[in-house]
Amino acid sequence: MESDSLQPRRSGWIRDTVLILGVNLVITASVNLQMPLYRHYAEAAGMGTSLTGLVFCAYVAGLLPTLIFLAGLSDRWGRKAVLLSALACAFLASAVMAWRPTLGHLFLARLAQGLAVGLGVGTATTYLTERLQGIKPSSFVAAGISITSSLGFGLGALFTGTLILFHPTETPISYPVLAALAVVFWLGLMRVPDSGKRPAPLISFPLVARRFWPEFLSIAMAWAATGVVIAILPTELHHHGLGGFAGHALFLVNLSGALWAPVARRQKPATNLWLGYLLLPTGMAGMLLSASHGFLVGLGLSAVMAGSACYGFLFYGGLSRVNEVPDGERARSVAGFFLLAYVGFGLPSLLLGLVSDRVGVFPALTGFCVLLGLGCAWLALRLKFVK
Repeated sequence: MESDSLQPRRSGWIRDTVLILGVNLVITASVNLQMPLYRHYAEAAGMGTSLTGLVFCAYVAGLLPTLIFLAGLSDRWGRKAVLLSALACAFLASAVMAWRPTLGHLFLARLAQGLAVGLGVGTATTYLTERLQGIKPSSFVAAGISITSSLGFGLGALFTGTLILFHPTETPISYPVLAALAVVFWLGLMRVPDSGKRPAPLISFPLVARRFWPEFLSIAMAWAATGVVIAILPTELHHHGLGGFAGHALFLVNLSGALWAPVARRQKPATNLWLGYLLLPTGMAGMLLSASHGFLVGLGLSAVMAGSACYGFLFYGGLSRVNEVPDGERARSVAGFFLLAYVGFGLPSLLLGLVSDRVGVFPALTGFCVLLGLGCAWLALRLKFVK
């Protein structure tokens, strides 16, 4: 029999939903807050593209150990305690960059952001599922997490990118604003009843079920594309005097995914995967060609296509599937989904940074787009429709 904490009061489920999704939005917004200024911090420190990519991957270095070894931490500590810890990490990441914006501090901030997402996004998914048990289906939760994550990952970059277009600075006001929002939602989350606390080992590995392998591989490729947009594409835009629009391109990627989530919710998971396999390589190729020719309209349209796949069809389709597991496995299953997502998010960006320094940014991105297209074609050929 479930405890009372797992049965949300119907009178408070809207408040709980808003607060948990708001926390997820703040955590994800902190991740790309400094993205439009990556190149500036690297140039100030006298570093090239490869080392910028290494600092970028510090985020994954903070995230992956959390997902790999602490997938069941929220079962042991409770969902709220882990989500509060994630929010504290997001606050520290924004605060340290507001205090001293250097490449070294960016490295530390990226580690904290990795911890925040590793602890937070999967926990928010499981927490909200439990708080809405008997009130809303798991598809509602998947849509909410997909939308807030998509918007969050893009809004941080858009906020900073817009500010520095009008007032160039290495310490935009977006840093302290997000730190303040983290404090506000930290206090608000204290009012939400806890759930999920049960006897569990401290070290708990993520669950990567074989029956979900198309979803796992799909999200790895989709977020690899997003990682490349964040780490490598700004350099190509900078060559054409468009470096200030990198944050806006990333926002379009994320916004389009959020807008398509309601459509994806009404479709079969396999249909979402098919659409993602079509749009992902097409959108990435269009972004590359548009960026290399300084064509902003083409860049925007291509970003919408890629984003619809990354954060709409492939993200929602995969997350809704892995979230439909028994209660005892849900936290580990969601952690496994994000583990594969972030392996794809970080590793290709690091490798492309190294390759770019040797052969150039455009050839490196061209090779990535070719491999991405081949991967999507292979998965599409093997895909079987499921109910």
